[in-house]
Amino acid sequence: MPLDKQSEAVRVKAEAMGLPSIHSISPLEARSREFQQIRTSGPTVHRVQDYLIRGSAGMLTGRVYFPTDKGPFPVVVWFHGGGWVQGGLEETDSIVREIAVRSECVVVSVGYRLAPETKFPYPVEDCYAATQWVVKNAEKLNAGNERIAVGGYSAGGNLAAAVSLMARDRGEFDLSAQLLLCPVLDRDFTRRSYIRYGEGYGLTMESMKWYWNHYLNDVNQSANPYAAPLKSENLAGVPGCLIVTADHDPLSDEGEAYAMLLSESGVSVKLSAYTGVMHGFISMSDVVDTGMNAIQEAAEFLNGRLSN
Repeated sequence: MPLDKQSEAVRVKAEAMGLPSIHSISPLEARSREFQQIRTSGPTVHRVQDYLIRGSAGMLTGRVYFPTDKGPFPVVVWFHGGGWVQGGLEETDSIVREIAVRSECVVVSVGYRLAPETKFPYPVEDCYAATQWVVKNAEKLNAGNERIAVGGYSAGGNLAAAVSLMARDRGEFDLSAQLLLCPVLDRDFTRRSYIRYGEGYGLTMESMKWYWNHYLNDVNQSANPYAAPLKSENLAGVPGCLIVTADHDPLSDEGEAYAMLLSESGVSVKLSAYTGVMHGFISMSDVVDTGMNAIQEAAEFLNGRLSN
């Protein structure tokens, strides 16, 4: 199936801009370019408040979105995308607002440290520590600590899956759900979706190699399930999961494989494969209608898993 009309228009416009590929520039240049992009504001929420969160080696910023003045709420700990190198609280703001309003959850968006300045395993340890902070501070957040989910987009989906594994393995707190939107789950560039869609559809194979190279100290770390959750031999005991994939995305086969591994491990999982769209379609929801459909599905999943 070809790209839908809206996605194709985005692809053509991006191609016409003639910007250098991510893998040909430095991390600082990539961040600067991303920050200069125009972003939608997202819906209004009742209150947004920044907290200092103790990470794995110092303080992080957590931006908390309260959907209404009521509660207590379920809570979603959210990890932004950007290949572990880019992204931040501002860049993910509109998606977080949509999720908070549509799911009626408090959403805690985590400003974890970025690579290559901070390499694996420290970004994922930051995300685990931030989730632990949410559990311990549920009352402050007007949240029920027995109803906590983790979620993220792209590299953020990778971090959410890894935190779910860490929570199971360490046994320090329980999670109720994980939401993985177009997640990075493995460092395997031989998959069919990489071969077919690894060039010309936004996220490329070479850019993913660039992201992985900045994230890992050594390629051998890609065998660690906390870096590449698909390397896990058994996913039993992790929370129920929604995985959203895009068909014109080099990462789509990873999402399908992870859904199968979850199911084989006895974990409740739904794989929702969207067609005619590219990797970034959810962040393009202001111009790609399917992106908003995926956000709505994510919100309904959270509401179903986290409601009393």
